[in-house]
Amino acid sequence: MPVKTRARHDVPMIEWITGAVASAIVLGMLAFIGYEAVFGDGAPPALRVTVAGTRSSPGGFAAEVTVANESSQAAANVLVEGVVRGADGTEIRSDATVDHVPGFSSRRATLLFPGPYANEAVRVRVRGFTAP
Repeated sequence: MPVKTRARHDVPMIEWITGAVASAIVLGMLAFIGYEAVFGDGAPPALRVTVAGTRSSPGGFAAEVTVANESSQAAANVLVEGVVRGADGTEIRSDATVDHVPGFSSRRATLLFPGPYANEAVRVRVRGFTAP
């Protein structure tokens, strides 16, 4: 049984257009990946942490924090530390670990502190992270 092949002029125009568009997309992606591999941003993650708000919780209060990454590089295992000063002047520390903060994005975490405090102003900072 002979295999029937079609002539070039029998191929519908939509197939040619679809093939050209798909080829352009693939070539564009390859060019972008190659450019990023050679000239991409090699700067480390630029992490910024802010207090989004505080609220009371059972046995104390909670501070909602936002970790923002202002770089294109991702950060993993981000350790966030919060410090609050009690009425007697003692400092209480709390920390949380954020698993992954992709580049140009943000993640939220909650720091829990025991007991009521006269001044619930929480100081926060990033203590460290790893490269994923």
